[in-house]
Amino acid sequence: MMRPWIKAEGVANEAELRDLMEAFRAETPGTLVLAAYPDRYTATRETVSTEKLLELRVFHEEAELWARRTALCQDFTWRIADDRTLAEAVGQADLMMYRIEETQKLDIDTQHPPKGPAPEGCRMLRTTGGMPYALPIQDENAILLAIYLDDDEEGRVRITDFRPVRFVRDPRFTQRED
Repeated sequence: MMRPWIKAEGVANEAELRDLMEAFRAETPGTLVLAAYPDRYTATRETVSTEKLLELRVFHEEAELWARRTALCQDFTWRIADDRTLAEAVGQADLMMYRIEETQKLDIDTQHPPKGPAPEGCRMLRTTGGMPYALPIQDENAILLAIYLDDDEEGRVRITDFRPVRFVRDPRFTQRED
């Protein structure tokens, strides 16, 4: 497996991950940050705390810093996926051999809107399972994903990585279930 979209990867403790996040965000203004903690999810355009963080996705149109750990006592495994790195490695003509895009519908219960105020710059939503959450979106109803492909040991193409690109409004998902 080549993984030519990987710009960098490694292992980091909480302080090192905070530095990585700040450096990545400084490269491109307007990055979105999605963070998963044991008791909540956070979506923002600001730097988040790495204390008790389990998973982090900091992304923009061309790249993403993704970090995760399975227990709070562990260090983070992280990687930066970058479409510019991919284009340099394989050339523009071969991008489709390694990267495709897919739009996935956000889980939004339009029948039962959540109660309470949304954080600044966010919209409060509710999953069909009843969990409230906030995203830095206005009327978007889907997320565009970059899906990275590579060959397995037997030469078959498979999905080996993905990253969020941006939130989008997809007309296929505008029907309400009234």
